[in-house]
Amino acid sequence: MNGMEIHKRVVQLVREKVAGTKDEDLAIPFVLLGEDGLFDSVTALELVLAIEKEFAIVVKDDEVRPENLGNIESIVSFIQAALSRQAQSLVVILKPTAYASMLGMLSVSI
Repeated sequence: MNGMEIHKRVVQLVREKVAGTKDEDLAIPFVLLGEDGLFDSVTALELVLAIEKEFAIVVKDDEVRPENLGNIESIVSFIQAALSRQAQSLVVILKPTAYASMLGMLSVSI
């Protein structure tokens, strides 16, 4: 998934969570929480949960901060980094023949 696809999906998620969100609201750095924030705490949590579900990532409590989720660009960068870390940690899947050979070596006669 490239950055443009992630960007488009994040904008869609934000718009779903905050009715009446304008493009200029999404372009400037916005604060998730607090009096001046675009999101109240419930909406911020809903957005984090939606991001986790949409992109199949886990957002840790200590990652919920303005540097990661302050505006659309920081959210996109955060998701890209999370997906990259996830891809690097994937286990290599063995070819079926190699897997069968391994099973043959592990089988025990009763």
